[in-house]
Amino acid sequence: MQSSMIEADVLTKVLPQSGILKLCEDRGEVKWALLLKAEKVDMSITKSYREEAAKHFTRSNLSYQKAEQFTRRGMTEVARYYSDESAFHKSQYEQYNSIAAALIMQVHSSNNDDSTIDCHYLRVDEAKEALDLFIDTHIENMKEDLGRDIRAPKSRRLFFITGRGLHSRGLPKIKPAIIRRLEKRGLRIAEK
Repeated sequence: MQSSMIEADVLTKVLPQSGILKLCEDRGEVKWALLLKAEKVDMSITKSYREEAAKHFTRSNLSYQKAEQFTRRGMTEVARYYSDESAFHKSQYEQYNSIAAALIMQVHSSNNDDSTIDCHYLRVDEAKEALDLFIDTHIENMKEDLGRDIRAPKSRRLFFITGRGLHSRGLPKIKPAIIRRLEKRGLRIAEK
């Protein structure tokens, strides 16, 4: 399977500080707090979380439709019940998708070196969030390295695997979103 890859040079002095995910204390390699390479995750587990999320999405929509119907009938208490139920299922949908995304990143992190992030199987918003955490983690590590040794590298080349968008409806969505995000952050990019 061919994938599209984008590389970017991350410069500590170019990027503004943002919310940095608390890093693990292991200085031997870059690790994200939730993505420890020692633990193996199977993609079938992520699939089950995506399926559970889809069930909650359907339930949320049905409850929302019922809430609208009862609102039109003037039955506000019943409408409020279904509205609350819709909100609950929406939060469950988001939670299951977040877990699936974290597990996908864990699978990918075990298959790639620490300078590469693979965005296959992620949704656009998940890929952008993962990208920001990935970049922020590297920036924080470079700052820490510079604090310990002035001769430490001031830039780092990172790789972003986006895929070609074959699973997207219509045109690819993740690759253009990643490129826009990197440009917005002021990073130099090159496609391979």
